[in-house]
Amino acid sequence: MSTGESKQTYTAEDVKAEVRQTVAQLSELSRSNVSFDEFCQTVLTKIVKLTGGHAALLWQSPAANETRITHRACRPELDLPAENRAHETVVHRVVESQQPVAIASESLPNDISPLADSGAYLILAAPVYNRKKTCCGALELLQRRDISESAQQGYLKFLSRIAELFPRWHENQELSRLNQNAESMASTLDFVTEIHRSIDIDETGFAIANEARRVLASDRVSIARWTGSKCKIIAVSSQDRFDNRANVIRKLADVATSSVSIETPFWVTGETEGFAPKIANRINEYMDESHCRTLAVIPLLQQPEETVDQQFKPGLRPQPRKLGAMIIEFFDADVKEASIAEPCKLVTEHAELALANATDHSDIILLPVWTRMGRLQKFLFRDHFTKTMTGIAALFLVLMLLMFFPKELQMRVNGVMQPQLRKNLFAQTEGIIREVHVDHGSVVKKGDLLIVMENQDLDMQIAQEEFQLETIEEEIKMTNVLLARQTDLPLEDSIALGNKLTTLEKQKSSKEKQLELMLKKRSLQKLYSPIDGTVVLWEARKRLEDLPVDANQYVLEIAALDGDWQLELDIPQNKIGYVSNALSKNPDHQLETEFRVATNPNLPQEGELVRIADRAELSATTGTPHFRAIVDAHITDLSSLRPGSGVTARINCGKRSLGFVWFYQVIDFFRTQVFF
Repeated sequence: MSTGESKQTYTAEDVKAEVRQTVAQLSELSRSNVSFDEFCQTVLTKIVKLTGGHAALLWQSPAANETRITHRACRPELDLPAENRAHETVVHRVVESQQPVAIASESLPNDISPLADSGAYLILAAPVYNRKKTCCGALELLQRRDISESAQQGYLKFLSRIAELFPRWHENQELSRLNQNAESMASTLDFVTEIHRSIDIDETGFAIANEARRVLASDRVSIARWTGSKCKIIAVSSQDRFDNRANVIRKLADVATSSVSIETPFWVTGETEGFAPKIANRINEYMDESHCRTLAVIPLLQQPEETVDQQFKPGLRPQPRKLGAMIIEFFDADVKEASIAEPCKLVTEHAELALANATDHSDIILLPVWTRMGRLQKFLFRDHFTKTMTGIAALFLVLMLLMFFPKELQMRVNGVMQPQLRKNLFAQTEGIIREVHVDHGSVVKKGDLLIVMENQDLDMQIAQEEFQLETIEEEIKMTNVLLARQTDLPLEDSIALGNKLTTLEKQKSSKEKQLELMLKKRSLQKLYSPIDGTVVLWEARKRLEDLPVDANQYVLEIAALDGDWQLELDIPQNKIGYVSNALSKNPDHQLETEFRVATNPNLPQEGELVRIADRAELSATTGTPHFRAIVDAHITDLSSLRPGSGVTARINCGKRSLGFVWFYQVIDFFRTQVFF
């Protein structure tokens, strides 16, 4: 091969060495980061220089059945038209066959010959492939016609070797793009990893500020947190500590508050036209203080999840949650928003997610307590051996606590509250209550008349007895008159009158006694108050008037409500043993008792259990045996007490182990039902 211009002769070995050197140089060029235009122009120029050809052309096929010249290298004296049918015919043949071809120009029709007026030429073409090994064009060389067949094959082999460099260049560029994408992805992953590493609000803020500064290549990034009414700066890149009271920090917080309040980003490169006057003043004051040339304030908002109803009813869409703002600053350049729009969008989206998670975490109530408990849990249950030892230690401590920790054994029982001094009135005789002089709540004195009864049968009997007594008295009087007037009566008659008088005297005495008993019985029809107190029978007058009663029937109750009170407890038989033992061991024979009255359960009361019944009684409600007990209550406020009010009491039965206090009923069950 020769350049066709140099007078120097070359041997075959020199030509081969030069070809190998050129191919090596172009191969190295294909692995560099030069542009495609530069690469193509260099390759074509090298081909023309090395082969001494007239022109080197690169044809590309952007679409089916369409080819066009994209790059060329020609000698100055050659005037090659940009488009002609001859070129297209040759290129189509190469693309379709995907084989190199050599065609003489005179073999083509004159109407399509590329250089019909410039002499005979040889067209050499080799297919060019893309990265996917698909034929996408041809590499063409215009050479002089008078070369041998072997030289033509050498040129075609050389063109094919050079054509192989084009897919290699594409592969290298694709690899470079993949490396750049990998680096970008690695940088993005580092950013995401760092800002999501912690859910602490302060640590997350500092991570966002520092990583965003690196990704955006800015001079400073600050993070502000929305507190409900304004923003507070929580992180500044490259600063571990800062003073929120500093003038520049306060002005920066004001700018962030303005942006978050209206949910609008600010991008300022010196001019503040288009902003509201108040916002513009805040921005200008901060920029004068910080001396930055570009200021970007981006609100961080958490968009709510959209439901099906919200899709069809836009008015129901909730407002986004305000998290804070990210402030980006450039001190030495006017940076346009479009230049960092893509990385800024990525940083904003992940910053919103990280800040939302950190905000939710910081809003947890008693967070420091749960954090320390979590650390304790990790310390105690980090592996199986630690879990086992922790369980054994906890079980041992619980057993020791149950066995040796003393606690008061309290028996919980129910009862009623009653005044200590109270009297029940019973009817002494049968009859009908005609008069009731008191009602519920009436205060009476001892001896006051309460109830008047009526018994018509008794009144009739008294009347008959009185009439018979008068009759006997008349007969006695007449007999005495006869005895006084007739002194000369026979002895038998005198004796008969004397006997009659004696009989009448006896009858009179008997009738007087009977009448006295009847009158006494009638006096019992009036009931008087036995004590000073209050009537506690509900609606006494309404319930007792015209009520027929029998002898010894309950009628009324009087109680001294302003006196001492006591509890009447019903102790079940399964608890009476603990209460009796504790009472017998107490030297005062009293047990402290805590109780609450149902009428005022908020007020705890105290008293002493003083005595227990020796005989069990059947409960009227449950039908089980129970023992009555009396508790003297120490009550100062008597206004809330009502006779018969329900009471829940706890009787202190001495100190016992905590386990026995908690499980004594279980222990009693096993003693009586299992082991007995």
